[in-house]
Amino acid sequence: MTFKNNPIFRVAVLSTIAVSPFLTAGSIFAQTPTTTRQQIRESIQENRKEIKEEIKTLRTDKTNRPAHFTGGSITGVSGSTLTVTKDGKTISVTTDSSTKYRRRFWGSGMFSEISVGDVVNVWGKWTNADATAMNATMIRDTSVQKRKGTFVGTVSSKSGNTFTLQTVNRGSQSVTVDTSKAKIVNRKNETMTLDVVNVNDRVQVKGLWDSKLSTITEVTHLKDFSLPVKSTATPSGATGAVTQ
Repeated sequence: MTFKNNPIFRVAVLSTIAVSPFLTAGSIFAQTPTTTRQQIRESIQENRKEIKEEIKTLRTDKTNRPAHFTGGSITGVSGSTLTVTKDGKTISVTTDSSTKYRRRFWGSGMFSEISVGDVVNVWGKWTNADATAMNATMIRDTSVQKRKGTFVGTVSSKSGNTFTLQTVNRGSQSVTVDTSKAKIVNRKNETMTLDVVNVNDRVQVKGLWDSKLSTITEVTHLKDFSLPVKSTATPSGATGAVTQ
């Protein structure tokens, strides 16, 4: 933008024009007072209108101004650009290598985690006058919820190092266990292996929960409350003794 095209410069020039008639008013008044006064008034009024329009334009033009909105819904993902709908308005959000990503609990995220239907909060700068396009400096995807947690439930299916855990409050969760990193114990806190965990066992799992994908990964602790199997006491003989 050149100096003469700068909006502030233009307003300053118009302001100067608005008062310039007064600089020569003395000599003009001496010649035709009534006509000159009217011309000056009209000139001032016109200049005021122009100044007001310039100020109005400056106020409404959002280009290069800070941009921020919350609760936008992702309606499209194309390359590095997101299409977001907010209060019936469609906004094109451009990202680049400097854009930062956060999850619901402010953990670091990735662009690849964002998908259609997610709800996001975005910070950046508007790139056009009517605030329908922006460059994003940070995007917080509140639909991606990953945090450390403890879950208790029943194993409903199992395949290799992955099993489905039916929890009480969080529904069905897919659990993947890295046996080289997870501590696996029975109800007596005795170390055991994952292969002895069976379907219908009641277990406790500690790991990283993804609420969007309903997965538990990075498991650090797994405890099987169903092992070792509890023996059932039965009466034996007339003395009332029991056998285990």
